[in-house]
Amino acid sequence: MYAVEDVSGKGKGLIATKDIPKGTRIISKKPAITVGRPVANMEQLEMLIYQQVSSLSKDQIHEFLSMDNVYPYTNPV
Repeated sequence: MYAVEDVSGKGKGLIATKDIPKGTRIISKKPAITVGRPVANMEQLEMLIYQQVSSLSKDQIHEFLSMDNVYPYTNPV
């Protein structure tokens, strides 16, 4: 149905190898990191993420840290 390939200027991407009907679920994975409750500040958010990342296996940590950040942090101040 799809293949993981290098996409020029974008990194890795999923490329359809055949027509995929509209509405077809392509990938479904449990998220590695979740924040299921409101957080008071960035420090609390960072701690929640750190705790969850620390509990992952070495392979999962490597996979998590190798992801591209599509929403880079920008400090508005």
